[in-house]
Amino acid sequence: MDFNILDFGAIADGKTMNTKAIQAAIDECAKEGGRVIVPAGTFMSGSLFLKSNVELHLAHNATLRASEDLADYNEEDAYEQNWSSEREGWNGKHFIMAIECENVAITGTGTIDGNAHVFFEAYRPPKDYDKDSFVNAGYCWKKGSSANKDKVNRRPGQMICFIECKNIIVRDISLINSTCWSCFVHGCDFVRISGVRIDNTFYHLNTDGIDIDTSRYVTISDCVILTGDDCITFRGSGKRLKDKDRCCEYVTVTNCVLSASAAAFRIGVGTFPVRNITVSNVSVLYCGEFINYCAEWANTSKTPFDNIIFSNAAIEHTNRLLTLKVNHGTPVKNLKLQNVTAKALSAAMIYSVDEGVIQNFLLDNVDVVSVGNDVVMDADAPKDMKRAFANFYNVENLTFKNCSFTVPEEHAKDYETDVELINCKNFRNI
Repeated sequence: MDFNILDFGAIADGKTMNTKAIQAAIDECAKEGGRVIVPAGTFMSGSLFLKSNVELHLAHNATLRASEDLADYNEEDAYEQNWSSEREGWNGKHFIMAIECENVAITGTGTIDGNAHVFFEAYRPPKDYDKDSFVNAGYCWKKGSSANKDKVNRRPGQMICFIECKNIIVRDISLINSTCWSCFVHGCDFVRISGVRIDNTFYHLNTDGIDIDTSRYVTISDCVILTGDDCITFRGSGKRLKDKDRCCEYVTVTNCVLSASAAAFRIGVGTFPVRNITVSNVSVLYCGEFINYCAEWANTSKTPFDNIIFSNAAIEHTNRLLTLKVNHGTPVKNLKLQNVTAKALSAAMIYSVDEGVIQNFLLDNVDVVSVGNDVVMDADAPKDMKRAFANFYNVENLTFKNCSFTVPEEHAKDYETDVELINCKNFRNI
């Protein structure tokens, strides 16, 4: 059964606050299940809570735009699993939430607009950072950045949140101008995200595309994600969930086009394992890093990795293809990168300070060409590492199969050597 928000008093003038009308339509639909229709036009709203058995459907030329006023958003204690980040400048207020629901969907060819420009400060040019900022002036955000305008109340957090839900569909919609992560899937099972377009300002910090956190049985396909932070993340941060017996696993990503000021793919954060992940057939316009294997974040979270496979990627430009830094022994094993071409400032910075921590890393048919590197050597790298185009340090069972790391003569001065291998036991170059 369909429930048109116009029938509940919504007004499509881009000014009227329609929170009560849209929520009333959702609540009525939830009684027996069905679709809530957002017709053509621009509808302003504050926070909305989806319910079980409800599909929120945005028609052609429909826009659901987030309020400019933080008073129109949820309280930060609206649900037990909620959180915020003072460090990154966002609060626990969100635009659309589904909390412990089943059979929920957001569909249609309309647009969900987070109204980000209201909440962000002006653009900051490259390397113009506060001394204590967490933003680095190295491989990510080389084109500049922008953080929250209101340093006290901060900006809204994740735009769309699915928290401990089952049976989720997000299909065909456009998500634009997010104030934080565009679509956050936390502690969920059976999730399908397809045909989604995400378009966030390239210099807006923390505006990830899709974040999959301690969730299982997830597919992401046929999406275009252009954003100011990470495009897609796989996280293991489950400490806030009610169900603690979880990890991030059985996730596939395929047929996507990506561009990011940070990582195209970031893996890690939290202490729950990330495993059994496959990514295939991606085209990348630009990214700070293609893959950031973030096994250890801020020296606090340690995320074990196992069986993560990337295949078939064409990368027009990345500042660094691969990053993996392990300083505290977090186990990482069974990583594969296959059939990849890239132009890069740096091909790889892969290391563990301890032996036997990074195990079984295969690079198969990987072709990376240097475009020069004006970035200083990583400050946290082991002191005996050279400035190389590709660094591998304490990687056990490392295999190169038909790989090419090419530094053209005009860029040779930027590196001490092309490829450096230090204490890589059982290394094979096939």
